[in-house]
Amino acid sequence: SELLVQDMGVHRVKNLGDVINKGVDCYLFRSVPITMVIMTTIAGFVFFVSDIRFTLAMLAGSATCMCCINMGINMNFEGGTRLTHAMNYDLTGSIALAVRAGAIGGLSAHSMSLMGMVSTWIIFKEANALVGFGVGVSIIAFYTRIAGGIFAKGCDIGSDFVSAMLGEDVDDYNMDSMDALKQAHNIHDIDGDGEEDSAHGERKQVVDPNAYMDEAEVGFITHEEAVLRTKIEKQMEETLTTMHPVNYLDAIGENIADIGGTSSDLLETMCVTLSTAVILGAKAHEVPYFGTSLPFNIIATGTVGCSVVSYYVWCHEKHSSNRIRRSLQLNLFIVVVFVQCVVFVSCYLQYKVYHTISFSRMTNYCLITALGLIAPEACAAICEYFTSVNYPPVSWIAKEA
Repeated sequence: SELLVQDMGVHRVKNLGDVINKGVDCYLFRSVPITMVIMTTIAGFVFFVSDIRFTLAMLAGSATCMCCINMGINMNFEGGTRLTHAMNYDLTGSIALAVRAGAIGGLSAHSMSLMGMVSTWIIFKEANALVGFGVGVSIIAFYTRIAGGIFAKGCDIGSDFVSAMLGEDVDDYNMDSMDALKQAHNIHDIDGDGEEDSAHGERKQVVDPNAYMDEAEVGFITHEEAVLRTKIEKQMEETLTTMHPVNYLDAIGENIADIGGTSSDLLETMCVTLSTAVILGAKAHEVPYFGTSLPFNIIATGTVGCSVVSYYVWCHEKHSSNRIRRSLQLNLFIVVVFVQCVVFVSCYLQYKVYHTISFSRMTNYCLITALGLIAPEACAAICEYFTSVNYPPVSWIAKEA
């Protein structure tokens, strides 16, 4: 509800979002019936080699994945135009809006996976049905990622062909006019001496992702810049009237592949992880109810923690992109600690109160969970070190180029 009450900006920007949304709905309207026919055919073959419970669970998984895709795409459109308008005025508010809009789609995938797997287990009362649910999700996720990717690439290639025929870059979005509008106001040289003002240089360094963050208080927004932002938004409105139709098609393809594909992939990952962990816990653990419930406890706790931290992002107008990213990483670290604490309490109760596991087993569970929580962040840190301009590998290549 907080997302929907935000200002959507100028009328033509809102219309752009509506046009792209209708294009995606048209794609889904034409592709969903074909997907349903394919899934029904597959379910018919599966019924002869398996049982009815596996088949029904597979159909339920495919339907859940379709709902997750639709949820992620709709939230992207609801937040996209509002975020475009907010970024012209308030950095703190726009980042908070972006995080919350993205969290709706991501946390919806988490919640739907938990709801689907738990409901399937309660209704069918066997682990084999969980595999069927995961198979249905995987089939739809595979189709969405591959078919959406092909559609997006076709749109991109079509945009390149149109640019070649027209002799101009249709993806430019009239950025030259935006730059000319900025230069006409001479925001960097208010005193007119032909050199950049020191105050403007300080503000520019604050928003430069590669600049050192100075804690000294500097003015970021001036009256001239506020007026310029209003004019830029008006220029955006005029630019939309001259956009080539292929731009809309390109945006439709990107949303289908990036938003719909990512939502389905996340749901597939959660379902496959849960089904695998539950089956292993039931078959290999001497206390089956604990081995099967622990994966649900971990994922449910992470979902609750992410929901809480998405409501607050520590950010200020003078913060650089690195500083903002560290704030987001701090939120994630809080979730990691929260999940680890819940796992420790759960294992400790089984060891001390219910006497179902030994001390060594409790220690192993806590250690394995900690490694699982830390490993993705360690991989992300390594990738950032070797790909970011703020670290020696990439900066060395840039200097030697």
